[in-house]
Amino acid sequence: MKKLAAAAILAASLALPAFAFQAGMTTAQIDAEVQQRMAQGESLQAIAQAAMAAGISPASLTTSMILNNATPELVVAALVAAGMDANAVVRAAVASGANLQAVQNAALGAGADPAVVLSATAAGAGAQAGGAPVGTPGFGASSFGQSRSSTVGGGGGRGVSPS
Repeated sequence: MKKLAAAAILAASLALPAFAFQAGMTTAQIDAEVQQRMAQGESLQAIAQAAMAAGISPASLTTSMILNNATPELVVAALVAAGMDANAVVRAAVASGANLQAVQNAALGAGADPAVVLSATAAGAGAQAGGAPVGTPGFGASSFGQSRSSTVGGGGGRGVSPS
């Protein structure tokens, strides 16, 4: 009987994830952990809480969940409800192709501060025109103490006309 119980305990321990969320995980490891937990039916919010406890970044988790076919709005709502940074979650969702308005609404519905979500994403949730991330010189970054130069070609004082 004891051998049977020991075998059952061993079998149960082998059914646990190959690795739990840990600080310093690679993107591939995060993706594998998210995929496994989602396949086992774990809620997005529970996954978010486990990832947050291990120090996984909101952006990495958001991207991984969306790439593992979770609906962006559900991902944003779950991660914000779990206590992750709404701004980082919304920006990552939009960078993954989600609709800005839809994920903003999801964040707000999950209790995010409207002033934070709406003001932080007013410039396109982490990307400016041309896809350059915020923080790239010339695209929304502070340039205090740096020389400024135009990055727009053309000239002649005339506007661009459609052709």
